[in-house]
Amino acid sequence: MQVLLIEDNENDYLLFRRHVKPIEDVRIEWCRSLQCGLAFIEAHLVDLVMLDLTLPDSQDLTSLDRLQTLHPDLPVVILSGIENEELALDAVRHGAQDYLVKGTISSELLRRSLHYAMERNRVEIRFRALLESAPDAMIIVDQKGAIVLVNSQAERIFGYSRSELIGKPVEILIPEASHVRHRQHRNQYIADAHVRDMGIGLELYALKKDGSQFPVEISLSPITTHDGTLIASAIRDVTERKQIEHQMASERNLLRTLIDSIPDSIVVKDTQGGLLMANQASLDWAKVESLLDITNFDLYPPEMAQIFAAEDQQVLTSGEGLFGKEHMFIDPETGQKTWFMTAKVPLRDAQGTVTGLISISRNITQRKQAEEQVRQEHKLLRTLIDHSPDYIFIKDTEGRYVLTNTAHAHAAQLTPEDMVGKTTFEVFSSEFAQSFHADDERVLKSGKALVNLERNTIDADGTPKRVLTTKIPLVDPEGHITGLIGISRDITDRKRLEQQTRDLTAERERTALLQQFIQDVSHDFKTPLTIINTSIYLLQRTNDPVRQQEHVEKLETNALRLAQLFDDILTITNLDSTAYTWDSYPVNLNRLTSATVDGIASLARPRQHTLTLQLSEAALLVKGDATALQQALSNVLVNAIHFTPAEGQITIRTYTHHEQAVIEVTDTGMGIAPEDLPHIFDRLFRADEARSSQTGGAGLGLPIAKRIIQAHGGTISVESTLGKGSRFRLELPLIPGSAKPR
Repeated sequence: MQVLLIEDNENDYLLFRRHVKPIEDVRIEWCRSLQCGLAFIEAHLVDLVMLDLTLPDSQDLTSLDRLQTLHPDLPVVILSGIENEELALDAVRHGAQDYLVKGTISSELLRRSLHYAMERNRVEIRFRALLESAPDAMIIVDQKGAIVLVNSQAERIFGYSRSELIGKPVEILIPEASHVRHRQHRNQYIADAHVRDMGIGLELYALKKDGSQFPVEISLSPITTHDGTLIASAIRDVTERKQIEHQMASERNLLRTLIDSIPDSIVVKDTQGGLLMANQASLDWAKVESLLDITNFDLYPPEMAQIFAAEDQQVLTSGEGLFGKEHMFIDPETGQKTWFMTAKVPLRDAQGTVTGLISISRNITQRKQAEEQVRQEHKLLRTLIDHSPDYIFIKDTEGRYVLTNTAHAHAAQLTPEDMVGKTTFEVFSSEFAQSFHADDERVLKSGKALVNLERNTIDADGTPKRVLTTKIPLVDPEGHITGLIGISRDITDRKRLEQQTRDLTAERERTALLQQFIQDVSHDFKTPLTIINTSIYLLQRTNDPVRQQEHVEKLETNALRLAQLFDDILTITNLDSTAYTWDSYPVNLNRLTSATVDGIASLARPRQHTLTLQLSEAALLVKGDATALQQALSNVLVNAIHFTPAEGQITIRTYTHHEQAVIEVTDTGMGIAPEDLPHIFDRLFRADEARSSQTGGAGLGLPIAKRIIQAHGGTISVESTLGKGSRFRLELPLIPGSAKPR
């Protein structure tokens, strides 16, 4: 046995060692303070603690409480220098196994005390385990009402810790108003102690630490000890049960109120047809204050009463309910017809035996009148639908026709009745059915209407038709889509007229465009021709070689200008031709860009432009016609040179972006006005007429570049700030895997 002595007096320790020495299987360790002792217990296996109550860092039973809190299953024997019976009892109540007075200890007494403490601790551990396993709060008190032992459930229910309860009067857990009555009951119980419930028939309440009260049930059991009889109390918190009972009472009251407020007639009958219960609506219907001792034969004509009696007997005999039975009653006094619908279900006891039935009757007169009105309205609506020239139909969520009018059925070469239940694929050809079905799915999945869709179909003769269709989802009161309604109008004639109008408009536009083209081209031809004629005239009238050379240079320049104009017109015409074909092979854009810049440099030199070329590190390979692509880039570069003032900067850069090869041309020219940007790639468009005339541009260079790039699956775009310059970006799809470092 490993014993730890927590004692600050070394002489007491030495004395204790002499007493322990004759005792077999006992080893002793010594600590001078409680803190030291607690640390030793944490680090070593200790079977029992001998604890002095006067330590440097802890006094009295506080030392025991701290030790018990940290190690509740460790047996403790108290050592004290004084003999104090009250203190000894308090120590035992706080969990000590024994109380020894230092001056009276002998080896034999110490041996008995150690073995008794270990045995008692084992018994207490088993008892506490049993106590802790109880589902209820367990509190043990002595005959004076002092709390001796509590379990963790008691701590949880009452909100006290174990140390706060041990030794305290049990009245701290009882409302003050019940203290006197409790003491009387305790004294009576001690006089005749036996297992019994306490306070049967009384409303018992307990008191928590926070001052709140709660209802409880208590059972008592006597425990006989050598110190006298102890009282064990099992305390159960019945708050939840009381709440349930209160709720059930409230629900019963609510149910009765609800039954009486229901407009339906509700009655409960026994197996003999006698009335057990009836709600207010039943009394109002029968115009009586009570339905007791009244049968159906007292309320209805004999033949109707007989029908009701037969229905009752069927439910009682079969044990199965009857639902949806409709009956009409004619008031013998007023002759007024009243319709009602009845449901009857068997009433069973806990064993499942049929003990009666419940009958619920609802006045459905208004519903019957409404149904008749709906039938009339439906008949009128059906007449209107069937005489409409538009195609009108309703489908369910599976795409089956629920309703269709005569015009729609006739177009499908069927009758309206034959179309019901069929799908679009069973009525129309696959080509049309697939389109119609796709529209249906969009409406049913999105819950949104499709309005004024133009679709192709055929009529009964197989003639192609163009229809304008609207499809709207059908929604039930709960918001669930149950199908769709569709309306289609034949707009074939209207579309034919619209097409004729468009053709006429297009022809007018083509005529106007041709006129404008002839006017613009005439102007572009006229200028160089005038210069050529003037130069020829002057050349013939001068012998000055210098002047002759000037006129010859003008002739050459304007002849080239005319040739370029002819080439541009021919190029744009070829690009418009569907028969125009391209060569297609891998083109290295870096090489093409470098060659194009070298070829165009002579145009930039007279204006002292700085051309900067920045080529991508990757080899940019695209598939296409190198000659055409070079022309597109050349047109963009010539445009930049023409519209960039002297000593300006033009930067040409190649790079990759999102699987695209990009050629970017940036200039520091005059820029493009925002209102001109959308038209910069239009044919014959010139943002600055005066400037274009000086440069000889006909407004075809950029449109040609755009057509070439688009024909190669690419795009061309421009960003510009007026007065600062422009950036043109040509993007072409890369050959997969070609953009690798050179």
